[in-house]
Amino acid sequence: MKSRSVVPAWVRENFPMVMTGTSPGRRSSLAQAADSLRLQCPSVLYLLDGPTFPVGDGGSWLKSLILTSLAKFGAGAAAVAPQLGADDALQYERMGVNVIWLDPEDYFGDGLLALCRTPVSWVFTDSLETSSRTIGCTKSADRAVLMMDDYASNRGRNRIGDVSEHHSRVVQGIIDTSRLTIWRSSRDMASYVVPADRSLVVDGFERRDEVGICAEGPVAMLANFMYPPNREALIQLIGLDWGGRQLKLIGRIDRDLHSAATRLGHICTGLVPDPREELMGCSAGIDPVTQGSGLSTKLTVYVSVGLPAIATEVAVRGLDPDLVRFLTIMDDSSQLPRLTETWDYPKMCKAAKQARGYARANHDLSNQLNRLSELMS
Repeated sequence: MKSRSVVPAWVRENFPMVMTGTSPGRRSSLAQAADSLRLQCPSVLYLLDGPTFPVGDGGSWLKSLILTSLAKFGAGAAAVAPQLGADDALQYERMGVNVIWLDPEDYFGDGLLALCRTPVSWVFTDSLETSSRTIGCTKSADRAVLMMDDYASNRGRNRIGDVSEHHSRVVQGIIDTSRLTIWRSSRDMASYVVPADRSLVVDGFERRDEVGICAEGPVAMLANFMYPPNREALIQLIGLDWGGRQLKLIGRIDRDLHSAATRLGHICTGLVPDPREELMGCSAGIDPVTQGSGLSTKLTVYVSVGLPAIATEVAVRGLDPDLVRFLTIMDDSSQLPRLTETWDYPKMCKAAKQARGYARANHDLSNQLNRLSELMS
C-alpha cells in the first residue's frame, strides 16, 4: 500500500504539476544535497518553503530582498527548497544564493530533518510548519525565523491579538527557541513576548524608481490569489461593475479565477519577474482584503514606486499611521468602481509622492536589513 504524501495541501493546490510529475528542474538526492552543503560551507542556511521567483506577491519580493541581504553575510547563504516547477533559478544565482532543490516529498518529510544536521552558523525558516518541525534537529549555532503570513494570518488568527491558545503556544515556543525573529509589523510582534534585542521589524520600503502612472489606466492588485483573503477579495472585485475600467491582477492565480476575470475584460499577468514593470501605466494599486496579516507588503510595493494606493482598514492596520494618512482608505471594496469615477486624481498623485517621501525618510528597508546583519553578528 502506497504511503500517504507528506506534501502539504497548499503545495498540492498551488502547484499541481508537482503531483503529476511534470515539474521541470533538477532535483538533488539527500546525499547530493548534504555533499553540496559540506563543500559550500555557507554561514546561513535558508529553508525556503515556497517559490520566490517569479514574484507571486509582495511577500515573495520581500523574501527575495532578505535572501539578498543574507547572501552578503559571512560565507554567504544557501537555500534548500522543494522543486515545485515554478521557480526561476537564474534569479537566485544573480543574488548569489545557491539553491539546493529537493523532491517535495523529501523537503516536507524527514529528509529535510536529516539535511539540517549539517552544521552551519545560522538556519532561517519562513513558515510555521517548517519552524515547528525543525526545532531541536539542527546543528546550527543560531536559528532565525521570518514571521510572515503563517504567523499573522487567518490560519489560527483572524485579527491581530486574536490568537487561539494552541497557535499562541506554538508561536511563542518558536520565539523562545530562536536567536532572532523577523517581523512584518511591530503591532504583530506586540502580540507575543519578544526580547527587543532578538527581534527585527521589516516594515520598510525599498528605494525604487517611480513608475509612470495614468489616470485612465488599470487598477492594479499585486497578490497571491491562491491565498484565501486575497481570493475572496478578488471574487468580490470581479463581481462589481467597473464600467470601462480594467483590473490588472499581478501574481499567482488559479484557472477558474483567471477565466472569470479575463472574460470580464480584466488583465491577468500571472507570475512576473519584477512587479514594478507591471505597475507602469496603472492608475492605482489596491489592497481590498477584509482579513489576513498585520501588514500588507503589496502596499509597500505601491508606495515605493509612487503609485496611488487604496486599501481597507484591515489592510493598513500594521502600517505607520503617519503613512496611512497619505493613502486612500475605504470602508468597503464595493466602493472602488465609484471611487475611480469620482476621485480627485491630482490630489491622489500628490499624496502618493508624499507617501513615498515619508517612507524613504522613516521606513527605509535597506537600513532595516543592515540592522539584520548587525543582529546576526
